[in-house]
Amino acid sequence: MPQHYINKRCSLNLAENKSGISSFLPSAYYNKVRDIPFSDYRRLGYKYVFIDIDNTLMPHGSRHADITAVELVKVLKKQDVEPVLYSNAGVRRLSQIAKELGIPAVYRANKPQADTLLRYCREQKIDLTSIIVVGDQLLTDVWAANQATVHSVLVDKIARKELWHIYVKRFLEVFIKRFYHLDTYFDLILLEKKTNMR
Repeated sequence: MPQHYINKRCSLNLAENKSGISSFLPSAYYNKVRDIPFSDYRRLGYKYVFIDIDNTLMPHGSRHADITAVELVKVLKKQDVEPVLYSNAGVRRLSQIAKELGIPAVYRANKPQADTLLRYCREQKIDLTSIIVVGDQLLTDVWAANQATVHSVLVDKIARKELWHIYVKRFLEVFIKRFYHLDTYFDLILLEKKTNMR
C-alpha cells in the first residue's frame, strides 16, 4: 500500500477525510465479504455491520437470500456481530430478503447520502463508533460511510450484471483506484486500532 494513501486515510478522525477525492477512500479492501475479519473487528468494539446487498452480499437484483448470505449471517451472529442490510433497494425486495435472513434492514438508503443511515442509528440508539459499512462501490457505499464518519470496507463485486448507471460509476472508480493504487487488499481499521492502543 503506497505511503501517500496511508497518510491520507490512516486516521481515526474520519471527518478530516470527507472532502475531495478522499471522500471515496475505504478503510479496508477485501476480495469477498467472507474474507473480512469480522471476529477481529468485534474484539475491537465494532458490533454492527451495515452491508450492501447488490453485488456485495448477493448478485445484483436478487429477490431472495441465497445460501452464501444465509451462512454469512449465521457466522456473524455466532461472533456476536449484528448484521443490518443497507441498500438503496425498495422496501418490497429488501424486506423479503431481510425476513428470510432474520435481520433488520435500512430501506431506500439513498446512498451516497448518509442521512438515512444516521437517522436509523439515532432511532436504534446505535453508537456510530461501533459500526462498519461494507459494500462494493466507492461512489455509494464508501462515500456514504465517509459522510457519516464511520469506517468502510470495500469488496470486489461478485457478478458482472449491473444496471447501466452503475457502469458509469465503475468507469469513474477506475480513475480513483488508479490514483491511489488500490490494486492490493489491505485493512487500515486493524492498523489504526493497533496504533491507537500503543
